[in-house]
Amino acid sequence: MGNDNIMVSVWCQTYNHKEYIKDALEGFVSQQTNFAYQVIVFDDASTDGTSDIVREYAAKYPKIFHIIIAEENTFSNPEKWKWPLQIQPKYLTGKYVSFCEGDDYWIDPHKLQIQVDYMESHPECSLYLHNGLWIDCRDLSMETMNPYDDDAEQEVSAEKLIMQYKKNPPTASMLCRRELIETPSFMNELLTRDYVLQLYALTKGSVHYNSRIMSVYRFRRKGSYTETTAADREFMFNHCLGILCFLPQYDEYTNYKYHVWITNRIQLYASWFVYDIDSNIVLTQYFYMCKKYKRFYPLNSDACIEKLENLRRQTFDLSYCSNLVREFVKKHKQIVLMGTGKYSTIIIQQFENNGINFCGFAVSKKKKGEDNFMGKPVWMLSQIPFIGDDMGVIVAINPEHWDDILGSLETAGIENYCCPFLLEPEYIEKKEVCRISGRAKY
Repeated sequence: MGNDNIMVSVWCQTYNHKEYIKDALEGFVSQQTNFAYQVIVFDDASTDGTSDIVREYAAKYPKIFHIIIAEENTFSNPEKWKWPLQIQPKYLTGKYVSFCEGDDYWIDPHKLQIQVDYMESHPECSLYLHNGLWIDCRDLSMETMNPYDDDAEQEVSAEKLIMQYKKNPPTASMLCRRELIETPSFMNELLTRDYVLQLYALTKGSVHYNSRIMSVYRFRRKGSYTETTAADREFMFNHCLGILCFLPQYDEYTNYKYHVWITNRIQLYASWFVYDIDSNIVLTQYFYMCKKYKRFYPLNSDACIEKLENLRRQTFDLSYCSNLVREFVKKHKQIVLMGTGKYSTIIIQQFENNGINFCGFAVSKKKKGEDNFMGKPVWMLSQIPFIGDDMGVIVAINPEHWDDILGSLETAGIENYCCPFLLEPEYIEKKEVCRISGRAKY
């Protein structure tokens, strides 16, 4: 496999894609390039005839295809996350690596040439993404993916990569430098490698995006990986847990360079555990049930589960008062709650049940006539009538948009604050993270 002339190694994973695999294979062989490329097809023990089609193409195009057909399906293996890490470095030997699942396909014969030409002339670029089409397999309707709104080529910002406001860019669009496939050990614990690869690429250089449509992504395909896992609550539980274990480690790995966006992302996943899982289900018990049945679970999960349980208590248990809040209240004589909504009412009832007093509320934008709330005064953040270390603000707002909250606090010059609704509030406090112009800095 060690062919020094190969410029691009393409990884194609397939399983029971008999109806679709020819589109993928034709997309590979139709590439018009001035360099050599090779396609590694990993067939995960298909049972529908996909393997026969793959063999036919390998026989017809021996210089392009190298096939690996598994003896047994890896999907049910609890350690399935390990095999790509073991196989890919051996077979993906090109200077660049590209990806395309067996039920997706490329529609532009110049795709690889366009991407490689750019990467060769921009050594600072570590990953190249492009636009694609979505095909709904139920009715064959089609729409443009547009993972990034702009219609031109651009360098993708850290914010957009981390937050994925319009979901994940197409896997079939990804072309990266070969060294990116060997990631640090803590990045190897997630089942979804796309997100990890993009964030790892961010640490190695720039990420480029081209709005040219060059691939197709099939979704809502009956029996597909996405459909199957979306309906599998245990899988989703472990997937979200994996993200929550991964992101704080990535934050530390990047020296908190993208701290605010990572915090936003953490809170989005934490909300799934808080609001989408029946509050009667004890997360610890559910987690150990997943482990009992040998479902994949990331390292450091136990500590994360404990924090999620505390976050659920913070949200639903009106008799609860976290150690974070108790310590914060001890440090500051004048306590002000930021926000006058659902989260403030939770804190108020918890304060009442624990004998804690507070002075009033603060908001970043004050409505006309909003001078009082629940019998307490309401001030603008910048007009709180207390100064110095005696005053502390408890952020009683959903922290999913932590960057906006930080921006408001910083604009008002408030330095003493805490948010008990953050998944890891003590983690935020421990680290000396620059708080100057949060949205621009991070």
